[in-house]
Amino acid sequence: MERICGGFHGDCAAERNEYSHDSVSFALTLLGEAGRLRQHDFLYLEFSEAGSAQDVRLRQLKGVRRPMLTGRLEPFDVLRDTAETYNLARNPPEVVPEIEVAMERARSPHLVWRPR
Repeated sequence: MERICGGFHGDCAAERNEYSHDSVSFALTLLGEAGRLRQHDFLYLEFSEAGSAQDVRLRQLKGVRRPMLTGRLEPFDVLRDTAETYNLARNPPEVVPEIEVAMERARSPHLVWRPR
């Protein structure tokens, strides 16, 4: 949440803070100007609650890894399977390496929090 809010507040607040972030601001969406947003290759999320998890949304694919860093990657086609019940890795898993590369590229270690 820090990165999302940090990016938004940095765009909308009169003052700047000293924290550096690599977030993508959603201020333009909230201001009704979503068409001006730069398109990105994927969306990456980390969760520290409930044992930790990593998620990547890449086109129609979503990759979930629980616990993060050490868990098995579960890829889903979220356009055809909105409930995320069919793990695509059951079939030839050619999508798994692409999702793993996105996770590795996006992740940066936190100075305080260590995943379990």
